[in-house]
Amino acid sequence: MQPHRRLRRAGSGRADRGPRLGLEPLERRDCPAAVLGLTVREAVVFEGERVDVTLTLSQPATATERVAVTTRAISATYGVDYFAPLTHQVTFAPGQTSQTIAIQTLRDAPKDATEGTEYFTIQATPATPALGVRAVNVGIADYAPPPTLSVTDMRMNEGNSGTSTMTFMVGLSGRYAKPVTVSYATRDGSATTANDDYVPASGSLVFAPGETTKAVVVTINGDRILEPDETFSLVLTSPRNATLTKPTGIGTIVNDERDQPGFQVTLNYLDGPGGPVPQSVRTVAQQAVNRWARIITGDLAAVTDNGFIIDDFEMSVQMGLLGGAPSDGPSNVLANAGPTAFRDNGNGLPYKGITGLDPADIANTSLLLDTITHEMGHAFGFLRGPAVFSRWVVGDTFVGPNALREYNSIFATSATGVPLQAGGGHWDETVFGNELMSPVTTGAPEYISRITIGALNDMGYTVNYAAAEPYVRPRVMAPQVAAATGVATVSAFPSGSAPTASNKPSQSVVQAKPPVVVVQTASVKAATVSKVDAAKAVAVAESTAGTAKAVPPKSAYRVALLSQAGIGVG
Repeated sequence: MQPHRRLRRAGSGRADRGPRLGLEPLERRDCPAAVLGLTVREAVVFEGERVDVTLTLSQPATATERVAVTTRAISATYGVDYFAPLTHQVTFAPGQTSQTIAIQTLRDAPKDATEGTEYFTIQATPATPALGVRAVNVGIADYAPPPTLSVTDMRMNEGNSGTSTMTFMVGLSGRYAKPVTVSYATRDGSATTANDDYVPASGSLVFAPGETTKAVVVTINGDRILEPDETFSLVLTSPRNATLTKPTGIGTIVNDERDQPGFQVTLNYLDGPGGPVPQSVRTVAQQAVNRWARIITGDLAAVTDNGFIIDDFEMSVQMGLLGGAPSDGPSNVLANAGPTAFRDNGNGLPYKGITGLDPADIANTSLLLDTITHEMGHAFGFLRGPAVFSRWVVGDTFVGPNALREYNSIFATSATGVPLQAGGGHWDETVFGNELMSPVTTGAPEYISRITIGALNDMGYTVNYAAAEPYVRPRVMAPQVAAATGVATVSAFPSGSAPTASNKPSQSVVQAKPPVVVVQTASVKAATVSKVDAAKAVAVAESTAGTAKAVPPKSAYRVALLSQAGIGVG
């Protein structure tokens, strides 16, 4: 009996009809089509040479593939400059991917020896269009012997910091119709990459037809180590279409750590307690060096310090005050400074110094310039403590003959000493006002007078008085100050008048040859040096009551004492 057919009621489950046969959908698997390639070994050949032509398939042929190779003249002439079958049949059997044929070029008669490079086209046309038609141009050049390759020797100063580039020139003996390639690599000599003298370089050069020179640039690392001249080599190898006649170039890194004429200042930037020195401060520091270098003009004996040569002075700059908190807030102590090392021959002038700048007081560029210039003056030895300055100090006056002469001239007096701030290493603020080496600033421009230049002269520097800045003594001084100094309370230079010839700078001198300024970024070990030098700067002047240069309250001057004492502060 056949089973009854049953009707599925609405809402009921689907009746079980037994096993069902399902079909899995087919996934499409496309195989990439083969692509025909056409290359020649050399794009230019000489007359009489063979042109090697290579045909390739990007994947093995699954069936026999046929390709017709033909030529077409451009400037070359078929049958005169080259010869080939009108059609060359190339067959790829199943599994093959490469076939090579040759086309012969013809040597011209001697009378045609200078006809230049002539071209023809090789074209490959497959029977299967999907493979793609390919074509390449080939040049036939007048025969010429291979050129020679050589590399120059080079010499250059290493520099005191950063990097510079030494450029070797690699040259062919003449123009050549074929591309020329050669490999190069540096090789250590007395200069080594392990000592960080230079950065290794290697690679290859390609001379296109007609090119004769190429440059290889090697980076040289500057330093301030006193050492002999050092050498390394640039070596050429594996030339193609050329021969080597001078494969090795000698690079000489010339030691430039020597005593140069004139007054040299090296700026050394340190990461201090106030962080790294920003570029804005570095720019102003260089301007301050330029300002002093117009005034201090004579060469000082170079000093070797821990293997480094210092010519003539190294000025370290850090963010953060020396000897205490990095900052005392805006408009208080602006900066402090002092020398840290002195020459042990001659007059004992310093050769190293350091200044710490309050990060809260660097926004005003003109104030910052006067501040850094002031601090450099202290680092050069202008403060009590160093013998170069203190030997001329009697009580609270400076009796150096050059400074005294200029003071008496500008202040129209016959004093026996130049007034100093009580117990400090500055000119007396109440007498000098806006002279740069006074202890307080109002933010108005300050000037390096002939008096300060005279003091530097007394200390042992060779100076240029004509580079003095247009300082004019204050119009009114306190009567008691005037009485003590023998100066009349009415200024010889009324307010607004032009300075006299005795203290006006010579523009021709100011604009003379710019000073040599070497800028060095501190290395990791310089951070340690910063702490040592800061301590030295504090110790140099601890025996005296130092003063701090500060921004005074409105309409009044004030002098702030530095807690560490003895540091010239601007």
